[in-house]
Amino acid sequence: MRAFLLGSAAVLLPSAAAAADLPVAEPVEYVRICDVFGAGFFYVPGTDSCLKLGGRVRAEMHWVDGDPDVLIGGGPNSEFNNFSTRVRGNARWDSQTSTAIGLVRAYIDLEITRGPVDYTEPGVEPYPTEFDLLYGFIEIKTDHGIWTMGTQDSFFDFYSSDDFGTRIDIDDNTDEFNLFAYSFVAPGGWKATLSAEDPDTSGRRLDGADDYEGLQAPDLVGALRVEQAWGKAQVMGVVGQIHDVNGDGLGWAAAAGFSINLPREATFGTQFGYADGRLGYITTDPGGIGDFAGPDGEDTNQAWMGRGGFYVPLTATIAGWLDGSFTHAEDNTNGDEYDYWAVVAGASWTPAEGLLMGPEFGYNNIDGDDAGEDGELWGLMWRFEREF
Repeated sequence: MRAFLLGSAAVLLPSAAAAADLPVAEPVEYVRICDVFGAGFFYVPGTDSCLKLGGRVRAEMHWVDGDPDVLIGGGPNSEFNNFSTRVRGNARWDSQTSTAIGLVRAYIDLEITRGPVDYTEPGVEPYPTEFDLLYGFIEIKTDHGIWTMGTQDSFFDFYSSDDFGTRIDIDDNTDEFNLFAYSFVAPGGWKATLSAEDPDTSGRRLDGADDYEGLQAPDLVGALRVEQAWGKAQVMGVVGQIHDVNGDGLGWAAAAGFSINLPREATFGTQFGYADGRLGYITTDPGGIGDFAGPDGEDTNQAWMGRGGFYVPLTATIAGWLDGSFTHAEDNTNGDEYDYWAVVAGASWTPAEGLLMGPEFGYNNIDGDDAGEDGELWGLMWRFEREF
């Protein structure tokens, strides 16, 4: 037995020495859930950053009729595309990291759309596919406030609407801007923001009888906001240069809005605004008055508007909404003016989590003070949407 054991050891020793020379597998780092920032986040392997991936697919079809030559522009009604479809896809990345200076967030929302660009041209050409950066910003939350840099919702905007609003919508001018902002956050849900925003990134410089020259300075936006259990409210203002070759001017706008939480998770929201030379901050300007009439930038135009709406969950899977708006705009030089009002009503059914579908009806009406400036549009649409 002793001889047998000694012989076995002699055989095994070389094998053990060879095994010691084999490469050792590195430990596998599995993806870990990051529940600090909410559901869906996970740690990026090898880092302290948490990442959430998501997206959306949306398909819709529309039928619109009325007076498109007045409200949309272009050629005669016979060349108007009453029927149209649109498909849109979004891909979203949300990265958040706790650092020595505070919470650093980077957010990207890429959007691809296939659908008509101009509804007033006969559909003889294939729909184009457009690629767009819907959101792309960096946010740094410190003990003293929040810094925001990139493409983000304008800090002037507050209440938008609750509707689908593709071809027939209320006068909703809310949009995304390239901006650089600082927000001071106080206890009790209060926040004060100062933002430098580029109006060219969302077309909020509106040519009228006279045209803008090159952009020389950003628009400055200030906003005071409160958000508590009852809802939220905001007052805001903007001032910006009107650069014109015959002389510069100054445009401004101010607005206020609130949103109230109602029983059964229903909400009512509204916003009112007045603009002098900065109409694009309160209206889409469907009558084409523009910011100024010229001959120089001090000849500004004025507008005021109000919009609001109810959103009401009817059951656990069915919801309805009703939105409306009214806008009045006038040319300070020649007295040209118009009234515009719109209403949209719709409903949605969510048969499964993240899956939504439903119809919507919209109506627009414009009343100008000159012949050929009156018109109306009405439309029906159906949307399918999947969030993931």
